[in-house]
Amino acid sequence: MQKPTFRLILILLMVLTIALVVKANPAEYLNNPSFAGGITGWTVGYVGQGAGSIIEYDGTYCEDSAGSLKGATGVGKKIILQGFAEQTIGIDINSTDIVTLSLNYHKRSVTGPARLFDVKAQIAKPNTPTVWDDIWSNTDIPAENGAPDGCPGTGWTAVSSLDVSTYFDETGTYKFRWYFDLEAANDALGQALMWFDSTSLDVVEGPSLTCSVEPSFLSFGTLTIGLVSETTDTATTTITSGDAFYLTIHDWGNGTDPGLYGATTTGQDIIVSPNAAKDATTTLQAGIEGYGIRAATTTDGITLTQRYRTLYLDIWGTNTVGGLNTTSTAITMASSTGAVTDGKVVITHKAAISASTEIGDYKDTIIYTCYSY
Repeated sequence: MQKPTFRLILILLMVLTIALVVKANPAEYLNNPSFAGGITGWTVGYVGQGAGSIIEYDGTYCEDSAGSLKGATGVGKKIILQGFAEQTIGIDINSTDIVTLSLNYHKRSVTGPARLFDVKAQIAKPNTPTVWDDIWSNTDIPAENGAPDGCPGTGWTAVSSLDVSTYFDETGTYKFRWYFDLEAANDALGQALMWFDSTSLDVVEGPSLTCSVEPSFLSFGTLTIGLVSETTDTATTTITSGDAFYLTIHDWGNGTDPGLYGATTTGQDIIVSPNAAKDATTTLQAGIEGYGIRAATTTDGITLTQRYRTLYLDIWGTNTVGGLNTTSTAITMASSTGAVTDGKVVITHKAAISASTEIGDYKDTIIYTCYSY
């Protein structure tokens, strides 16, 4: 009699879902971001300053109700303004943080379109404090138009929650500035004006969760009817979490039932997990189809779900396993109530076949997902 054989292809896919914690509100990162009653906290400087050009507080026009930051060329042909309002951010930003920029702005060209209207938000990084990188810019040149409508007023363009995290790739103290590069129209009464208001740099603490699974491919090799078999290796999930975490498990099977799917068998056979009845646990026996997993940990602070916990399963025998599922709700395998560093969950996969198991290659995909909360 030919021995039924199959090979398990086991793919472990880690998907990280992170619950982010807000570190501070925007006002705590940009000092006086809405220019309330002045531009206290901001230092004004000039690179090029034509006659009458200035960067200053403007209490006449604003998006909110407390004034704005204005950059304006002098009145005349091709008058330029190249300058900035900058500050050192008082709270260090980490390279893993999530950083978003919001602002409102208004541009005005007087007596014809301005010749140049290049405005930017820039940062200087901790390791290169004299080099400025653009994190937002706008070069649109408006046709001749009016000023904003009062304070608070209309006519402002909003940029909301622009993700600029990739620019903050160092940890430490950053500098931030609004940069003006303006040139008035070629007209004796030409002028270019730019206002910023209701700005913010919102920083949210970045992910403090890392998970990995090694190896990502496991094999049972050739199975025989007279044995309960294990994969040649165990799979080790390693978790480092700055807060409580939980690890879930979800099986692909054949898309409907959990288990080892006979991809090359003529009848597309499946060895259901953990047994034909799909019980929560079962003790595998030689000659009876079944498939499941067991988990163990030596890490303090990690609790294993009873369904998969080795010590619990050993009460019923060394071949007792927990079943997998394909429902939309994944099963929690392990969790903690606090931070864990380099925690280990070791997973053993077991299977048994019967005389009626069709010969062929079988496979399964198991998805392990780490969450922090």
